[in-house]
Amino acid sequence: MNLAHGLRAKEKAQILITELLILCMVSLIFVRDNGGFVMAPPKTQDSQTLIPMSRELWQYLRTGLNYLETSGKDYPPGFMHPGGKAYGALGLSQVAVMDVIKNSPSLSRFIAEDVFTKRELYEEFAKSYVDLLLRHYLGMDYSNMPQEQVFTVLQRAWFQGPGLYKKGSQPLLSREERAREYILRETRLF
Repeated sequence: MNLAHGLRAKEKAQILITELLILCMVSLIFVRDNGGFVMAPPKTQDSQTLIPMSRELWQYLRTGLNYLETSGKDYPPGFMHPGGKAYGALGLSQVAVMDVIKNSPSLSRFIAEDVFTKRELYEEFAKSYVDLLLRHYLGMDYSNMPQEQVFTVLQRAWFQGPGLYKKGSQPLLSREERAREYILRETRLF
């Protein structure tokens, strides 16, 4: 009798453990949403590491890059800069686009041609590349830094690339002067 009772208790414990495991797995698949349950989005690398950039910071950085790269002109994404390496209002390069495709699973379904023909996609890739440059390549946590400091680092790394920037390569003096002009101009507006 004790042996049968012991087996039943063991079976009940195994069933309880199995039910708990199933419950845990279901909780990973469904998330609570306004009182009901919905499917949780699949976790990808970039959904776990969301870009910590505020809309205001992105607008400041974007305006500054546009000022440096095309003197504030709103060129379409397919506009090729003299030299043939950069495109559009922000001077986004094919190398930068390929970097984003390689490092951002949610954007990996696109090709460079898509980016340089669709303005919204161009903007998304530019913002993603800014984050990739700052956080991944330069190891910066820019979320609490003054925007002027973030822009100073960004504009150098954007123009030189992360490798030359890290090696301490000196940027063009004229570009540095224009970057300072932008920072001063924006500071005076506030």
